[in-house]
Amino acid sequence: MKNLFVLIAVMLLAVAGADAKSYDVTSPDGKIAVTVNVGESIGYSVTMDGVTLLDKGEIALTLDDRKLGEKPVVASVARREVDVKLHPVVPFKFSEIDNHYNQLLIKFKGGYSVEWRVFDDGAAYRLITDVKGDVDVFDETFSVSLPADFKMHVQQSGRFKTSYEERYTHLDAQGWNESGDKYTLLPVLIDAGNDRKILISESALNDYPAMFLTPGEEGGMLKAVFPKAPLKFGDDGDRSVKIVEEADYIARTSGRRAFPWRYFVITDNDGKIIENTMTAKLADENQIADTS
Repeated sequence: MKNLFVLIAVMLLAVAGADAKSYDVTSPDGKIAVTVNVGESIGYSVTMDGVTLLDKGEIALTLDDRKLGEKPVVASVARREVDVKLHPVVPFKFSEIDNHYNQLLIKFKGGYSVEWRVFDDGAAYRLITDVKGDVDVFDETFSVSLPADFKMHVQQSGRFKTSYEERYTHLDAQGWNESGDKYTLLPVLIDAGNDRKILISESALNDYPAMFLTPGEEGGMLKAVFPKAPLKFGDDGDRSVKIVEEADYIARTSGRRAFPWRYFVITDNDGKIIENTMTAKLADENQIADTS
């Protein structure tokens, strides 16, 4: 009887595994690779030179009536390579930016997609929805695990209202849960060993709250948390206001839109962290016709 139960369990796992699909996309130079796993949820992992740097990632968006990314069904998959030059109106770092990446766009039944772009210096993804009218977003699932006890260099705050002037602390990923009830601000810099660094941040943050990170249930897991949408403000001293009433959702926004990019700068050269232009490469196109 025991052997029968084991056989049934193995058969069920095999059936579940048969339903899961994976999709790979690499950087133009082939060093960075993203594997997207579609099964009961939308997962991903990221490697550099064959070494796993980010694992057990999960992507989802919780609306008022459903959770996009739960039991996803793939409708179509498209790939393309893009190689263009960007010329920012205000050249913070460079007057010309190389924007060269491989794209993976997975459309799911139910009116949503996940777009990945993989560059020679990192990878990024965003959710895209095609839903009529406005939607209330109650949560966004961003979670990913560090496969080893990497060193994390972070700013932490005890509340969402922050001037981003907190001191940096230096924590081992596996002990991050012991850092207390604090929110970690973006960007987050991670030392993955062997000179490899990972910088986590976001871009195209329009009509949406900033993302903060907190420890997950497992050691080395990072997951997102967001402030609720403010409804009413009150005075809070000089040049400041406080929220006196907030909604139960994090954003009320258009149902037909692209959500902010979640990106990972990945490099084995510290200088590339300073030189990276990921925020600019992922920003929305300039909407001002005459910038003179």
